[in-house]
Amino acid sequence: MTMRPGEVRYAMPRFHVPMITPQPEGDPIEGRFRVPRRLVRTKEHTNERLEFEGVVKRAIRDWDAFRERLGWERVSKPKVRGPYDPPRANAQAEMPDWTIYTVTARFKPLRPMSMKEEDWWEMSHRAAMYGVDLWQPAPVETPLVKSKAVITDDGTPFHNPLVEGAKTIAAHGRTQQELLIGTQDVRDPL
Repeated sequence: MTMRPGEVRYAMPRFHVPMITPQPEGDPIEGRFRVPRRLVRTKEHTNERLEFEGVVKRAIRDWDAFRERLGWERVSKPKVRGPYDPPRANAQAEMPDWTIYTVTARFKPLRPMSMKEEDWWEMSHRAAMYGVDLWQPAPVETPLVKSKAVITDDGTPFHNPLVEGAKTIAAHGRTQQELLIGTQDVRDPL
């Protein structure tokens, strides 16, 4: 598109806001890799075990190189967990000849990270809407709401659900007979 004489176009500047990673020791990131099933749970001091360790080391090296291209460096020792069976379409599907292992490590950004200003405003708006403080570190565990029901030593609830239901129905000014469908009680078998 050509500009006409006297026409002026203004480019909207795009501002970037620096991001603060919430965890100074690094962000935990999880990765997955495949291992041939014949190498799983091999005995020590065998060729299969050496091949398995080589597959794991190669996967971690490739993962580190991938994260480094994205601007992150690993700052902790990776923890490898597995094996896990891969998901299948149905129970009759044939099991593949590989399994899944997961690796978890902490990474820090190599350079200051930034995001677009519009994205920052959207994120801060959503945080304010849900009462989240963006400047506080992420909680280690989610606080759980204490249950009103007291659990006894044998694991059964302290209250009877039928009695509690009857109390709730009575509190709303209704009776159990009003909640029946037709003439048959819904608790009776068909």
